[in-house]
Order: sequence, then structure tokens, then C-alpha cells
Amino acid sequence: MTFSELYHYKDLQADIRDLTAELEAISFLKAVDYSGMPHGTGVGDPTSALVMQRDKLVDKLTAKKMESLAEMNRIEEYIDTIPDLELQTLFREHFILLMTYEAIGNAHNYDRTTIAKKIRRYLKDSHNSRS
Repeated sequence: MTFSELYHYKDLQADIRDLTAELEAISFLKAVDYSGMPHGTGVGDPTSALVMQRDKLVDKLTAKKMESLAEMNRIEEYIDTIPDLELQTLFREHFILLMTYEAIGNAHNYDRTTIAKKIRRYLKDSHNSRS
């Protein structure tokens, strides 16, 4: 697995966070149940336009969450193949729990650069061994 594959989960989490913020920005709609309500064309009807926007955001958010869950499972499976338990923990903390190198280093009494080097070295070595 490559860095970009591992960081894809982090990108998905950022997308989820952004979509959630957008939904919260139009949160005044959640007080009313719009399910089953005709949506119309949205032309000249601000409520309908907002409902359509909200529905679109909810659909995007749901899709991102499903993709994120699948990606997390794929990364977890990869992490489980790492023979070194310490490296498994470091990978899980960084790529699943989205902890920074500095936070991981503090938790394990390492410098952040040590954590980064351990992860980078393992990925480089495992990539070279497959080539």
C-alpha cells in the first residue's frame, strides 16, 4: 500500500467534515420533515431549492461515509498484515485515528520524526520487497 492510498481515508474524512458543515449551515431545515414532500423544479421556490440542496448534501454525505468505511476496512486489513505490533499501532494511530506524528510521538515517548521515519521506512521496504 502506498502513502497516497493510506491518506485517501484522511481525505475522505475531510470531505465528510466539510459536507457536515454545509448541512449544519442549512440546519434550519431539519426542524421540518421534508421526506415525501414534492420538490418541484426549484425555480421561484426557495424552500424547494433548499430542500433539494439539503437532499443532495445528505446523499453526498452518505456516499462519502460508505466509501470511508470501505477504505477504513481496507486499511485495517493492510495494517493487520504488518508483522511488527508497534508498527501496527503507529499505522493505526496515524492512518485510522488520524493522529499527527507529534501526538503519536508524545504518546510513545518518541520524537515525531522517529514516528515518520518508522512508517516511511516500513512502506518503502514493503514496497521494495514486492517489486
